[in-house]
Parts: sequence; structure tokens; C-alpha cells
Amino acid sequence: MKTGLNAFDSGFGDIEAGKLYCIGCTSLIDRLSMMVKISLGLLYWQSGLAIISLDYERQSIVDELKKCHEEAKNHPGPVSLWVDHQPITTYTLIKSTLERILRKNRNLLHGLIIDNMVKIRADFQCPEVGMRVTANLYLLCMIAQEYNIPVVAFSELYPDEKLLLPFVESEYIEKMAVCHVKSENLPRPLRRDAFIIASDKKQKQPTPIDVPVGVIYQSKQ
Repeated sequence: MKTGLNAFDSGFGDIEAGKLYCIGCTSLIDRLSMMVKISLGLLYWQSGLAIISLDYERQSIVDELKKCHEEAKNHPGPVSLWVDHQPITTYTLIKSTLERILRKNRNLLHGLIIDNMVKIRADFQCPEVGMRVTANLYLLCMIAQEYNIPVVAFSELYPDEKLLLPFVESEYIEKMAVCHVKSENLPRPLRRDAFIIASDKKQKQPTPIDVPVGVIYQSKQ
């Protein structure tokens, strides 16, 4: 599978089943637009995608999907899609949703997109955000492996090294893109297998999604 966006495809390569991919965005990125375009890119490769969003209403996502789908050239025929808005969710609720989808139609689940990962609550008492992010990355990786689907997790990020560190150090992420975070705010030292598509230019308006983005990390092998 491909995302359909050159900046991500050049770093991610093929999106593979059973693996977790993360895209972290600051407030300067139009996350909804990016999520929708990547969703359509995945759908055009393989029909059957579930989107679970904590931040965006279901109808907002559907409307944006319809708009981009109608604007796309040479798009395929009908595609299977499940969109769910879960303003408060946990790993257990996400699993329950996936099982409900499978009971309805197995062809509805060939991929999963989660937004906003950093807001997923832990199923256990976990007041420290870094620990909660680490735990949820592990659990999303387990979902990718159990259902043998690619999982793409979007997350709102703040230019805070403490919040970025759990993502960058995670062994559960296959690859990660950090969009529009200044290089001086990235954790040091960078992992040895990191490669950079850097853009530190200040933006007053939301950054168009077709420009080079932040930093893309490859996971430890």
C-alpha cells in the first residue's frame, strides 16, 4: 500500500500489514486534511479501511472524504469504509469496535487509522503521559499484528522533547513522521537509522500537505 503523498511514500515506502506507522503533527498542520488524503490513498490500494477519531466528528471526516474523492482523478469505484468518532476511548474500546466491524463484514477491515493517538486513555492507572503513550504504542502494534493490518496512528504533538521522546524511542513503531517540528526541539541523540526530510521554515498559516515535512524516523530493526 501507498499513502498517495510523495513526502510520506518516499520515507515510509510500502505500508505493510501487521505494522504500526505514526504521524505526529503540530498545530501548524491541517491534520484532518492530511488524514483524509492518506486514508484515500490507502483505500485506493485496498478497499476496506476503519477510521477511529477522537478529535473529529464523523460527519466532518465523511464530508472531507467525499470532497477529496470527487476531486481525485482516476479513482476506483465504490470503496468500503468505516468511520467512528470516539471522543473518549481506550485500547479495549478500539478492540471492541474492530470486532464489531469484523462481525458486520470482514472486507471492511484491511487497514486502521487512529486519530488522535496521544489522547487515547490507558486501561490502567497511568497519570504520566510518556508512559501512557508508550503503552498505547505497544497496544496499537499488537492490534496491527493480531488483525494483520497496517495501523496508521496520527497524533497531535507539541514542540516538547519529553512528549516526542516516547515516540522516537519506541521499538513498536515501524516508521514515524514528525511534521513541522523544529530540529532543535527533537530529542538528541537521533537514532542511528533516522533519516531527515527537514523543513524548519516558520509558517503563519497551516502548512500545505504536499511540501516536504519534518523528520521521518525508521524504527530499530
